Amino acid sequence: MEDIKNFYNPAKITYRPFDYRYTSLSKLSHRFIGYSFYDVMQHFDNKENIGLSFVRQFSDAKPYTNIMVSQHPIERRTNYSFQGGAFIAPLYVYGENLDGEHPGEVVKTPNFTRSFIENYLKSLNWKPSPEDVLAYIYAVLHSMIYREKYIVFLKTGFPAAPMTKNKDVFTRYAALGKKLIELHLLKDIPAGASIKVSLGEVKGDFYINKLTYANSKIYLSVSPINEASHDAVITFEGVTADVFNFEIGARKPIDLWIKNRVKDRAPINIKDLQHIKNMAAAIKQTISVMKEIELLGEDYLTDL
Repeated sequence: MEDIKNFYNPAKITYRPFDYRYTSLSKLSHRFIGYSFYDVMQHFDNKENIGLSFVRQFSDAKPYTNIMVSQHPIERRTNYSFQGGAFIAPLYVYGENLDGEHPGEVVKTPNFTRSFIENYLKSLNWKPSPEDVLAYIYAVLHSMIYREKYIVFLKTGFPAAPMTKNKDVFTRYAALGKKLIELHLLKDIPAGASIKVSLGEVKGDFYINKLTYANSKIYLSVSPINEASHDAVITFEGVTADVFNFEIGARKPIDLWIKNRVKDRAPINIKDLQHIKNMAAAIKQTISVMKEIELLGEDYLTDL
């Protein structure tokens, strides 16, 4: 608790896909957070950034889904794996300006290796932004063709994306990658008109006692915090099985988000129900974008 008393550093973190929590982000290991990995997380600590979250290896007998993005520090089990914790690669790193003219000024620099800059970026006859590069990579890693073809390598090492030097191909993937990133950060949430929420007789805040899923419907058995009210059932209609079972970071976001609230006996309100609907709408659109990426085939292998 000494770390909290003397170095309280409140921070929003990505605890699980679409599940954000708050903590005191320790700046040293073996403090309030045992392994805070602050040398990396500092680049998200009250800073504008985005990062790619992934694992090095996994042994699950299922398709590869172990990739996601975050604008915040991550909890080490954000992505699921039996074999080690999650890594996050920030798009930008922050540090002191060393040009000698602006002492103390903090600048952000794209987190690219010198080899990547010299051998790839400088070989192009156009100049993609760092955000374009991230979006392109994110799209490639969401190609079902890529995931199936390279599954053996994805299970045993860090994911790697073939970097096309063809501007048109790069641009098509980057455009779809940007859509995915906006969806996974819940920045561009589809209307979700096909997803209907029925509150039953629920009034005020409540606890979720049980989650049941059947026939494209989510049923939440809930108890009101106000004991004067009665138990009820909240229903989400139009959440198809492919949406409910969809994985990001090798986790099922909707199922896990709800079950964590059941386990923690956490108070829930109308805003939280909207969050569930937003997750479902974002995932539904993600599936659509991934189909567009699949239609590109293996264009990412063009002009390497």
